[in-house]
Amino acid sequence: MTVKVSKAALNLREELADLRKPSSIAGEALLRADSVQEQRDLINAGRKNLIINGGFDVWQYGNSYTTSTTGYGQYVATDRWGAYYSGTTISKQTATINDTLKNVVRVAATGSTLYLYQVIESGSALLANKTISYSYWARANKNTTISGENIGRICGQNVSSQSSYAIPVFSGHEVSTEWRKITNTVTLTDDSVGQSFDRHFFFVINISTGVSSGDWIEIAEVQLELGSVATDFEHRSYGEELALCQRYYLNAPSPALVLNTGGVYTNFVFPTTMREAPAITVTPSSGVATIGSPSSSIHGFHATGSSTSGAAVIADAEL
Repeated sequence: MTVKVSKAALNLREELADLRKPSSIAGEALLRADSVQEQRDLINAGRKNLIINGGFDVWQYGNSYTTSTTGYGQYVATDRWGAYYSGTTISKQTATINDTLKNVVRVAATGSTLYLYQVIESGSALLANKTISYSYWARANKNTTISGENIGRICGQNVSSQSSYAIPVFSGHEVSTEWRKITNTVTLTDDSVGQSFDRHFFFVINISTGVSSGDWIEIAEVQLELGSVATDFEHRSYGEELALCQRYYLNAPSPALVLNTGGVYTNFVFPTTMREAPAITVTPSSGVATIGSPSSSIHGFHATGSSTSGAAVIADAEL
């Protein structure tokens, strides 16, 4: 038995005309985008870089410093970035990369290791078991390899016990005397740290092989983001980057604090909410009688004294 199936005629010309019609101007622009970055820009995807001061624009501590001890917590030059080994010099440099002048950080060693890190506050809650991508520009004074055991290593640290746990290590990257952009993507599948708001994450750049005294590496535009694609560096304004840094450290130059004669106290209000009650230093200290505890641990403090000259305020609430 023969079965005959009938179907309405199809006007191919009309169908093709419909395919050429964009759903909207914005939709057509999104479809024509050449990269993930361009798509993000078109839809205004918002903030993505989890690194603070990744462009090395803020240097409240000073433009250069050489450490004299070994250990974590040495924030000595560029904001939010720490050194670990004694004899490490961190200094501010500039370089032209892709025809654009950029601030860069130089990490120089007198020993056998180059090590720079940043702690991402409460990073465990956001990053555990997620796919992340990182990118940065790098060059060195000689051909070298960023150590595979530590490159971009993500570690969790418990605030109370200061115990650290290694999560997956990233592969090593070759670095030469010419600027090179380094990118990588990894899925954090190790549950040894887990998701917790009281655990932070470390982003580490480390060279521990073939390092001699005087060797250095320069780093620019560090970015760490969620997702499987390392997109273009997110440029934030200096004012916004400074405010993010001042959550952890504030150096307000003279005349930030002026003490009144006769022991009358004056109040100082932090320009941004600090992470916790900071350690307060006023310089010069002559004429400063007392420094009150920061109000509500984060907003400001008061001081008394007899000096009428200006003084610089340093408030430290680093991780």
